[in-house]
Amino acid sequence: MYLVPPPLEKGDAIRIIAPCGAFDRERFMQGVEILRARGYDVRYDDGVFARHRYLADDDERRRRELEAALVEPNVKAVWEG
Repeated sequence: MYLVPPPLEKGDAIRIIAPCGAFDRERFMQGVEILRARGYDVRYDDGVFARHRYLADDDERRRRELEAALVEPNVKAVWEG
């Protein structure tokens, strides 16, 4: 049995996190603008741009970010950047 969430609607909040590797800020912002142009409330913390070697910062920051995203009120989707 699969649980299928309802489709996202304009105005829904999407939280973007970086629980794995670091990524390019310019490309990230391009993606954020695409989502905003489609009507979504895009949320992220500047910590997504942190780096620790090839990772998106240390384990503790990434764990806290994931945990916070999963319990944030009104967020309809969590997107791994």
